[in-house]
Amino acid sequence: MQILIFVCLCAGSWASLQDDKLSLLQRTVSRRSRLTSPDTRCEAATSCKIALSKVTKNDLDKGGEIRYSEACVEKGEKVDLVVTTTSDYVTKKPWLNGLKGPYGNINLNAQTGYDFTFSFYKSGTTTSVEIGAFHFTIFDIDGWYKGGMRQQESVTFFGSEHFLVGQNCELHRQIEATQSTFTATTGGGYQDNPKNPMELTSKQLSRSVTFFYKDVSSFKAKFEIKGYSKLGTRNFMFAGESAVSTSCTAAVCPQKFGRCDMEFTKVIQNNLGGKGPQTGAPELRYEAVCTVAHASPPTFDTLDLAVTSVSDYVPAKSIKNGIRGKYGTINLMNSNKGDWLFSFYKSGTNIPYTVGYAAFSIFDIDSGNPGKEIVTLGGYKSFTVGNETELLVESSGGSLKLTSTTLGIEADNPSDPMALTVQQRARSVTFDIESAASFPLTFEITNGDVGTGRNLLFAGSSSLTEMCLSSKP
Repeated sequence: MQILIFVCLCAGSWASLQDDKLSLLQRTVSRRSRLTSPDTRCEAATSCKIALSKVTKNDLDKGGEIRYSEACVEKGEKVDLVVTTTSDYVTKKPWLNGLKGPYGNINLNAQTGYDFTFSFYKSGTTTSVEIGAFHFTIFDIDGWYKGGMRQQESVTFFGSEHFLVGQNCELHRQIEATQSTFTATTGGGYQDNPKNPMELTSKQLSRSVTFFYKDVSSFKAKFEIKGYSKLGTRNFMFAGESAVSTSCTAAVCPQKFGRCDMEFTKVIQNNLGGKGPQTGAPELRYEAVCTVAHASPPTFDTLDLAVTSVSDYVPAKSIKNGIRGKYGTINLMNSNKGDWLFSFYKSGTNIPYTVGYAAFSIFDIDSGNPGKEIVTLGGYKSFTVGNETELLVESSGGSLKLTSTTLGIEADNPSDPMALTVQQRARSVTFDIESAASFPLTFEITNGDVGTGRNLLFAGSSSLTEMCLSSKP
């Protein structure tokens, strides 16, 4: 018996030690991860697919509820979705509440805002039901524009696991630890309202957001209309699944493990294509660009990023290769093209390393006088450009080609990848690299003065990541 007890105590202590190591690792990774990023491994499978087709009670304006009967099936049981509010909710048009085609609908007066609770009950009862996982989407978040935004719809959702937005999301986003707020930035009217949640135009996608919830029997949201009161009422349209969740490349949620948050701080080899300024291996190698964490066993791997030439490389001034502030940089002579391979290695070795996720951003893609800059990158999972992008974007054969369209000067170059101006965002792109050990990049300058050149600026995450692909920390 004593031996058995001894073994149990040892096993328990070992498990506790492993738990402590994992807990420490998770906290460390959480501190190191400044932004959340797309992660295809986030669990987004749903057990309840909400479909709104029947209203059996509709007296929300009288302190009651909107009850959507048989909104979904959870573990073989029919479930109602019920909307209530503790606020003194008033609307001029209560008859618009309920259903609007396949959408749920709540009407609000201008310059008002209310907190709503969405609860799940066993159909026809007040018996609460916990839902394993589901999507919930808000559509047509727009406003009234006349020489500026006179009126804006705004929604805040609390406690979601993550959310999904379209690549060209028009919504202003305010992301906090327990809530996410989306506010309209563009005008709209009845003519551009969606008709089918699963068939959205590009404009309709840009004004919608899908939330993902797990293991809840209710969730809370705030709907608000900001703007002049004489502009009447507006509607908040919602449903379950949407084209947002089916068209987005990945769920947006925190990724702690297998993630490489790149920072360019030290060059240990600078001889790209054998063109100097150093001698030795013909590569440009950045040391310790990131540290990747693993859960089992709890470990860290530090990685280098090496750039090698695939074709003949012609710099104007190779001395400019390396680091410029917070950016990596490569110089190229005008009227030339550089084909390069960016590869991850275990730090200090030539052992290839496959990262789970890494953001890679390119900045300041502009034109000279004369001469355009063209960047082509392959091996990416998804990409983000600003809503106001100045770049000509062309996708073909798994590669993305971006061509400058506007003149730029050195004075408008960015100094911080996480603090881009509107103009700097318009000339930048962020790629999501997933499950890859390397990726190809081509930089071309179509014209320009002979003997001079331009610089390619790159970094890891950027303001674009924060702006268009954000989730709770």
